[in-house]
Amino acid sequence: MEKQTVAAGTPKEIIRGLRILTIAISAGLCIFLLLAVMANSLKVLPPDTKMDRATPAFLLITLLIAVLCVIRARVMYAKKTREIKAGGHSLRVKLDLYRPVLVLYIALCEGPALFSVIIFFLTGKYEILGVAGIMLVLMLEKMPGTGKLIRELDLDWREQEELN
Repeated sequence: MEKQTVAAGTPKEIIRGLRILTIAISAGLCIFLLLAVMANSLKVLPPDTKMDRATPAFLLITLLIAVLCVIRARVMYAKKTREIKAGGHSLRVKLDLYRPVLVLYIALCEGPALFSVIIFFLTGKYEILGVAGIMLVLMLEKMPGTGKLIRELDLDWREQEELN
């Protein structure tokens, strides 16, 4: 039998912590992206003609990784949130169970985004950054908020009152 640990703080503080985590990870990706774009515009790396021939392959690999990670993230997120809803847990335990689900979803989106920025840095092809942009939108889409968690975790009226 697994021992359940409940996070310290009120439900509002837990949600605030999840929001800060989501914002921090997204901001880190944006900063990395901006640094790569600046390095590219300043021509930090000399152009490599061999890389031009490999760019379509890099784009295809980046897209494939992104699609696979998005599918995995969405399937896992849906499955785990269904399990949390069906578990009959208290609000605090639901939030505690939701935290790793959100972190894993964001990680599965952040990986391909970081990979695409690295590939951009190597190739200088801006179209590869589209993957990072899409992944960033998907990460921010799951930004936890009171209304979103009420819908996602199917909270009853008592749990909703506890959040407010």
